[in-house]
Amino acid sequence: MTSDYPPPEHPCRAPGCPFAALTGMDACFEHLSDPVAFVADITRRVAAGDPFTAPRWPKIQADGADWSGLQAPGADLRGTWLEEADLTGCDLRGASLEGAVLRGADLRGADLSGCDLGGLRAQDADLRGARLTGSRGPHLDLSRACLEGADLSDARWPDARLVGADLNAVTADRFYAPWSDLTAADLTRARLSFAVLGGACLVEADLTEAVLEQASLVGADARRASFRSARLFYSRPGAGCFTGADFRGADLTRAIFREADLRGAELDGAVTEGAVFQRARRD
Repeated sequence: MTSDYPPPEHPCRAPGCPFAALTGMDACFEHLSDPVAFVADITRRVAAGDPFTAPRWPKIQADGADWSGLQAPGADLRGTWLEEADLTGCDLRGASLEGAVLRGADLRGADLSGCDLGGLRAQDADLRGARLTGSRGPHLDLSRACLEGADLSDARWPDARLVGADLNAVTADRFYAPWSDLTAADLTRARLSFAVLGGACLVEADLTEAVLEQASLVGADARRASFRSARLFYSRPGAGCFTGADFRGADLTRAIFREADLRGAELDGAVTEGAVFQRARRD
C-alpha cells in the first residue's frame, strides 16, 4: 500500500506498516493493540475540545475493533473501514461517516443524530435502538441491516438502499427517502407520518400497522406490499403501482389514489371515506 501524503509524523510501529498513527498513539487503526485505551483517549480529547480526525489513507481499517462507548461527537471518520466493529452505545452526533464501511458492525443504541452518512456501506449492521434523527445519507446502503426501534425522524436519505432491512417499529416522522429501494423491507408498526417516499421501491415490503398519515407515496412501486391495518389518512399514493397489494383493514380516509394502479389489490374492510380514486386502475 502506498500514500501520496507527506511522511507521517508518528509512524505506526507495526513492522512494514507505512501508515501514520493517530496523534499520540503508537499504532494505526489496523494495528491498534489496546482499543480500550484508544476509546478512553479519544473520548478525553473530544471532551477537551480537540476534534478527532481519522487519517484517510486508502483502506485504513479497524475491522472488528471494540470501540463500544466511544464519545466522539463531530468526529471525522470519512472513509474509515469498521466492518464488524463494536460501536454499541457510541456518541457520534454530528460526525462524518461519508463513504465509511460498517458492514456487520454493532451500533445498538448508538447516537448518530445529525451525522453525514452519504455513501455509507453498512449492510447487515445492527442499529437497533439507534438514534439517527436529522442524519443525511444520500446513496447509503443499509441492506439487511436491523434498525428495529431506531429513530429516523427528519433523516434525509434520498436514493438509499434498504433492501430486506428490518425497520420494525422505527420512528421516522418526516423521513425523506424518495427513490429509495425498500424491497422486501420490514416496516411493520413503523411510524412514517409526513414521510416522503415518492418513487421509492416497496415491492413486497411489509407495512402492516404502519402509520403513514399524510405521507407521500407518489409514483412508488409497492407491488404485493402489505398495508394491512395501516393508517394512510390523507396520504398521497397517486400514480403509484399497488398491484396485488394488501390494504385489508387499512384506514385510507382521504387518501389520494389518483391514477394509481390498484389491480388485484385487496381492500376488504378498508376505510375509504373521502378517498380519491380518480382515474385509478382497479379490477
